[in-house]
This record gives sequence, structure tokens and C-alpha cells, in this order.
Amino acid sequence: MMDPALETTLLAGTGLLAAGGGMLFFRHRRETERLRQELEAKAEHLLAQARREAEAIARDARLAANEETLRAREQADACHNRRLAELDEVEKRVADRERLVNQKLERLVA
Repeated sequence: MMDPALETTLLAGTGLLAAGGGMLFFRHRRETERLRQELEAKAEHLLAQARREAEAIARDARLAANEETLRAREQADACHNRRLAELDEVEKRVADRERLVNQKLERLVA
């Protein structure tokens, strides 16, 4: 048989050890939960930032595409206007020649 004082001391030590272990377990669990929440918050922040950056990139790409479309349209319009001017010039020359031919024809007939 054991000495009652020793038995009480061992029981108290075992109880304190169990209580300390439990405390460490719950402390570790609480710390793990805190770290998990911090990581989730950081992940959400990074995801939101990535979404904002993706939206900005998409917006810039749309703007660049619109600007390129506008430049192409302006070039096409300029080319079209040059062609119209050339056509007007050709029509004017044809009309002038037609007048000359008619004048010469009138002189020959008269």
C-alpha cells in the first residue's frame, strides 16, 4: 500500500497534468482557429484584389479594342473620302471633256 500523502500528491499531480494538457489543447485549438480565420480573411482579400485587377485589365482591354476600332473606322472613312474625292475629280474631268466634245461637235456642225 502507498502512503496516503504520496497518493494524494500523485493524484493532485496527475490532475494538474491533465488540466495543463487540457488547457494546452484548448489554447492550441483556439490559436489554430485564429490562424485559420486570419488566413481566410487574407485569402478573401487577395481574391477581391485579384477580381479588381482582372476587372481593370478587362476594362483596359475593352477600351483598347474600342480605340483600335475607332482608329480603323477613321482610317476607313479617310480612305473612303479620298476615293470620293478622286471619283468627283474623275467625274469633273469627264464632264469637262464631254463639254469640249460637244463644243467641237457644235463647231463642226455649224
